Amino acid sequence: MISEPFSQGQSLLHRMDARIKILSMGLCLTSVSAVQGHAAALSALLFGAGLVFIARLQISSVLLRLAPANIFFLVLGLVLGLTYPGESLDYFSRLSHDGLSLALRIFLKGNALLLIFMALACTSSVPVLAQALQGLGLPRKLTLLLAFTFRQIFLVIEEFQRLHRTVLARGFHPRCTLHTYQTYAVLFGQTLIRSLARAERIHSAMLLRGFSGHFRPLFAPPWNRADVYPALGLCVPPLLISLHDRWPW
Repeated sequence: MISEPFSQGQSLLHRMDARIKILSMGLCLTSVSAVQGHAAALSALLFGAGLVFIARLQISSVLLRLAPANIFFLVLGLVLGLTYPGESLDYFSRLSHDGLSLALRIFLKGNALLLIFMALACTSSVPVLAQALQGLGLPRKLTLLLAFTFRQIFLVIEEFQRLHRTVLARGFHPRCTLHTYQTYAVLFGQTLIRSLARAERIHSAMLLRGFSGHFRPLFAPPWNRADVYPALGLCVPPLLISLHDRWPW
């Protein structure tokens, strides 16, 4: 998500006000997190996939970013199946039926939450999200921390790549040896030290240019009432799913 591959687009979700998207996302994630049944979790997953379709996100990129989480869910399902108390399966006596059922629910809800987050949050850039969070009343220090962390990540990666090219130019060849581990430990340490020094220079340059502790946006968009109705429409399905799961009718 660091390279913001989903922030550029012309879909309805890309054009929607980031503040409204954040509020809608909070309600959707809360509703999906509260479901307990498998049918409700599957419905939430289909809702998340629908949001991804509305946002016109590239399916291969979405699946690529879901892969690490699903690997974790697979390992978690194996652990729960072997350790969770309950009735065993007929054909696999060592696997717990209740453990696998819990793992399946975690898998469905986890993927649904990730899809909703990608469709609503990742369709806006990090600076826009930071400005939107500040507009919603989040403490200014937290929004600055988000903005500067996002910027500093690129500087840390750039510094590490520069140092790595330096050691490669001096004949270093990575191997599974103690010398290789020591070399990479020194690289990481030097990267942190140089990144800290660079961050101090950036802060001094910002102060020199009149930085007073908060950013002044060139354009502060007003609340757009036209975005409220689609946002409310997005919140209705997960809310109905959660209510039906808790109180079936």
